[in-house]
Amino acid sequence: MDLPYVDRMWLLGNILACSDSKLIDWEKGTCAFESDYFRALLETIRDMPETGTSREGTLDITNSEGLLYYMPIGDVWMASIPARAFGENYCFPGLPELGNVFFPQHSFGISSLSSHKQECWEFLRQFWTRQQAEKFWLSPRRDVIRQQINQQWESAVKGEYDRFHPHARQAMEDLYSVMDSVTIAARHDPQIWAIVWQEASAYFSGGRSIEDTMRNIQSRVSLYLAEQG
Repeated sequence: MDLPYVDRMWLLGNILACSDSKLIDWEKGTCAFESDYFRALLETIRDMPETGTSREGTLDITNSEGLLYYMPIGDVWMASIPARAFGENYCFPGLPELGNVFFPQHSFGISSLSSHKQECWEFLRQFWTRQQAEKFWLSPRRDVIRQQINQQWESAVKGEYDRFHPHARQAMEDLYSVMDSVTIAARHDPQIWAIVWQEASAYFSGGRSIEDTMRNIQSRVSLYLAEQG
């Protein structure tokens, strides 16, 4: 994987949130930061640039010599960026070892202690209605995503810039298939991330061994999960 424009902590934070039960089992209140999976993750991230450079997505891909490229996608048309760079010789593999992951921009929850659960559900349901779902760049509804794909392609044809993105329609269809087979919803916990950030930073700077880093994270996160339970 060649990601010269992504800094190591940004990537570590994203993969941590997407790792699901490989690192944290919220139902059991356990974690696995002394696992081979996390060791391999730390060793891989260590070799990433400490700071990244923001550049236009197509250039990032065409300048990369890696087989995999990590690319956040915020709307269906962004699927045309790798399509423009790679042509037909590309696919969306998801995250190796993890599969297809959805990383929500906003998360909502209902407290088990709330005495107004029904009212909370009514509030949340509004985001799933067609009218509200059309306001999302990436809608939570399949029918609205399908509509967005059609509208984006119609706009491309009408503006005659479809010739610059000949594979864009197929790319959006491929993205739709990936979203339809999501297996993991990413979960970001600020407290756990603060622990991983602090301990991993010491490892990346050479001030701590990987064994001590993993052991410290395991101990601190285990204590945090116990407190939450």
